[in-house]
Amino acid sequence: MTYKKMIIIVLIFSFTSSYAQKVDSDSLIGAIRKDVTVFFLKKEILNKNLVKENLDYVLINEINKKRIIGFDKIGIYSISVFQSHSEKHILIKENSSYKILDIQDIEFVIKEVMDFSSRYKFTKNEMLSYLKKIIQFYDGNYNQEYTSIGKE
Repeated sequence: MTYKKMIIIVLIFSFTSSYAQKVDSDSLIGAIRKDVTVFFLKKEILNKNLVKENLDYVLINEINKKRIIGFDKIGIYSISVFQSHSEKHILIKENSSYKILDIQDIEFVIKEVMDFSSRYKFTKNEMLSYLKKIIQFYDGNYNQEYTSIGKE
């Protein structure tokens, strides 16, 4: 392999790994995971006996970027329990602060997402993508006969 090819390969891998570097401290990620766990325990979605040992029963994923918590300074996340047919709720993260939103209060969640989108100057399409997915989460949680947006 020539020297030029090796340099190109190293550069490609360095760009890839720098794109996905963690931006949040482990303590912040741990605090968020703990608060999300407490939220699900209070809603009786998560069994207390499961979480005595660790906090690995919650999922926190950025809705549009599909990345787990810790890799973006800001974002709108779906939160759920690691089990089939788990309710999804919302977490909005701004640097080191965050809000856990009960999607059952859909009007408040939509307002918060629109305010967040406006603050960070999201495009209309970005904002609508978040809102569409959040409405799908709401339908999945509370409507027995789920129909996707735009279909009858």
